[in-house]
Amino acid sequence: MHIDEELFKKDRFKRNLKQYEEAMKEGRTVFMDIDDLTDIIDYYNYDGLVDDANNVADYALALYPGSIGPLVFKTRQALVENNYEKARDLCEQIEDKSDVDYFYLRAELLIAEGKTQEAEDLLLARYEETDRDEHDNFCLDVGALYIDYGYSTPARQWLERMRDWDNNERLEIIARVHTNAGEYEDATECLERLIDHNPFVSRFWNMLALIQLCNGEYPECLSSAEYSLAITPNNSDGLWCKAKALLGMNETEGALEYYRRFLERIPDNARAEADMGSCYLQLSNLERARECLLLAETHADCSDNMLMVQIYDDLAYVYSCMQQLGKALYYLGKAEDYENEDNLPGHDPNRIVLVGHIYLQNHQKDKALELFDQAIEMSEENPEVMLKVCVSLYDQGEYETSIAYFRHLETNMPKGWKFGFSYMAGSLLKTRQLNEGVEYLKKACLLNSREVKLVFGDMFPAGMPCEDYYDYIKNVKF
Repeated sequence: MHIDEELFKKDRFKRNLKQYEEAMKEGRTVFMDIDDLTDIIDYYNYDGLVDDANNVADYALALYPGSIGPLVFKTRQALVENNYEKARDLCEQIEDKSDVDYFYLRAELLIAEGKTQEAEDLLLARYEETDRDEHDNFCLDVGALYIDYGYSTPARQWLERMRDWDNNERLEIIARVHTNAGEYEDATECLERLIDHNPFVSRFWNMLALIQLCNGEYPECLSSAEYSLAITPNNSDGLWCKAKALLGMNETEGALEYYRRFLERIPDNARAEADMGSCYLQLSNLERARECLLLAETHADCSDNMLMVQIYDDLAYVYSCMQQLGKALYYLGKAEDYENEDNLPGHDPNRIVLVGHIYLQNHQKDKALELFDQAIEMSEENPEVMLKVCVSLYDQGEYETSIAYFRHLETNMPKGWKFGFSYMAGSLLKTRQLNEGVEYLKKACLLNSREVKLVFGDMFPAGMPCEDYYDYIKNVKF
């Protein structure tokens, strides 16, 4: 549901927050209005400090049993944990059942359990009973409720009932609807309109940063995150987006710093710990990588398959780099269990390439090539699979073999293909095939300058934009 970020900037709220935090630090009781305590719950929850929010909720309920604000928060936390029985029990503890928030919470319980038609019937009946002047506000609340659970279509339908289509809250929820549906251009347009209207809301910048992150627009994501952090220093979403942007730009040390700052705000966050493990892997700090990844495994939600695959694949790579092939293969197997729950093991060409890379890293080239060929045949010579083989061989210094596989790849490239030419150039230059290597490097600069930076970053002057690589390389003598 919508939270007014501007509230947290007001002097009254700042005084109340300071008063509460000082009282808790000193172990004394502080009496506040229930609405003020609910604002503090919203503040902590908004910034991802769920444990702190829960502590305020417990404190508020000790002072005001049955009060709606704290119980709404605790009910929603039970829903996050998929504990529907607990959520229903907490909901029914609300004393004032005439409050509209109690009604919304009943509808939310149904939506969370997937009973969307029951929820819709309930909401439509209430809508018909609501004063016409309140219809727009009702539609806003219902639209936000649906999109909180990823239901784009009903959210859009409720927002279309509104009379005031220029309402900024409506525009924000529409931006979320577009984002959820993968309509990033439309979402960006909505957010830019919101930012033009009020550029001092960090939430808008964070939403924009997340879209840019999804699009792989890392410099743009970094810029948006920095605007967010300038408005609200140390806000957790801003720290997260900046860390992800820096990681995407291969600014590994910088990314680590912002993941550390994020974890100071949100301890035991498995996603951040896993990404830190990836950062340490890039820096070849294997012990720190292993430590972070094992922590991430401890704190991760095992139902998050994508995260579990990331953790176990990276652990496999750590142990492979340590020349512990058995452990590396063990963790690859665990990753495959999560990635292919409905498929038989050994039927994903991409994973077969990964297993081959582990063998190659552990000096078993023949076994690796056998697996690479198996993956290529299984994929029916899919260019993306073939490219992964070329990159694996390049990374392990098997330049001649990488060249041979790339020449095979060239016969299967679809129109518009622009990947792998940097690795081919690198392999040719490493094997002293200079003329052909330079030609491939020029081609790579024209087609995919970001890949060139990844492979040849040290070759170019610091700070040179990727788009200037081609003009630079034309004047370099090898």
